[in-house]
Amino acid sequence: MKNTTPSRKRAILPPAVQRRLDAIQHFLPHLTLPQQRTLALWCFGIQLARSHSLTLVSLLLAPLCKCHANAMRKRLKTWYAQTRRTKRPLHVQSCFAALLRWMTTDWSAPNLLLAMDTTTIRNRWIILTVSVLYKKRAIPVAWRVLAWDKQAWNPIWKQLLSALAPAFPPGVRVLVLADRGLYSSELFVYLQQLGVHPMMRVNGDGGVLVEGSTEWQVLQELVPCPDTHWRGRCRVFKTNSLDCTVLAIWAAGMQEAWIVLTDLPPCEASAVWYRYRSWIEQGFRDLKRLGWSCHRTLVRDAERLERVWLALAVATLWVLWYGTDEASSERVWGALWSRKRCVVSVFRRGWLLVWLEILACVDGLCRGWFPDPLEPVEDGGGRV
Repeated sequence: MKNTTPSRKRAILPPAVQRRLDAIQHFLPHLTLPQQRTLALWCFGIQLARSHSLTLVSLLLAPLCKCHANAMRKRLKTWYAQTRRTKRPLHVQSCFAALLRWMTTDWSAPNLLLAMDTTTIRNRWIILTVSVLYKKRAIPVAWRVLAWDKQAWNPIWKQLLSALAPAFPPGVRVLVLADRGLYSSELFVYLQQLGVHPMMRVNGDGGVLVEGSTEWQVLQELVPCPDTHWRGRCRVFKTNSLDCTVLAIWAAGMQEAWIVLTDLPPCEASAVWYRYRSWIEQGFRDLKRLGWSCHRTLVRDAERLERVWLALAVATLWVLWYGTDEASSERVWGALWSRKRCVVSVFRRGWLLVWLEILACVDGLCRGWFPDPLEPVEDGGGRV
């Protein structure tokens, strides 16, 4: 029987991998060529396998690249499982600003939304993540993997944000959204020092001194019942006081009020914008059960998992880079897309378009970012 095992040991990059390599070389030029090539292979393999399993991705890529499966597996593993003897180690933090620049290339909106949040994996890892919010999805651009134990998070958040700061696009207002579990006056002030605008939710049991008043009250009293909202300048918390703008809303159907602190003037901000923070939860679902199955990872080293997350982030970014062009979707699916466009997420749409391009069913797909405008600010101020 004829031996069908490929005899070539050096991988031949398929056209789809080459397209990813070209983009990585453009936006991540500081990486070495072997690092760029392997990252392109990881990105392509994750998208096809919908998994970051080393064995599964190796078995998928080896026939496509006409190389031995063991050679492909060794190459993929060497990329993230680096040792002290590695000559040019891959420092993930050096890629954070580059990923944000990739995201904001030709950014047409006047605002850029970032979200800070954490996710867990197997009750073993806690991953602190800063993501770009886009089209009801989130793309991670900075992260840190921590062991499951108690430690201070604020210094790590500062490191992640400072790594992104050089890539904040000029002329674009950057808003950073965070849930109430992450609030601290120290982090609020640090975000201001970076030139971005925090929007951090807090609990309603803290004290507040409304500008022009002499009596302290409880934050929850600003919106005491459903179907009310309030905004204005205040001093919050008697301990570690902070002068800021308070945005409060308790809309009909909400279980409790949202109370958000920001440094924007009251006439330029809305508490409704805080709802965009929930998009990062969808982004975590894309990284886990709905997309790349990161929740099943068997990686046992934090630095290695951070490098795997780089491949997951690039794979997610690439899918959304393809999936948000309405003209391409109309051309591929026609009238059906007009009726079902709200049913299919941009993540799933981009993944389908990637597959169709690989199968040579479509060509000339347009890549780019098409951000939606923020909801308008409500007229008036005070309680309504």
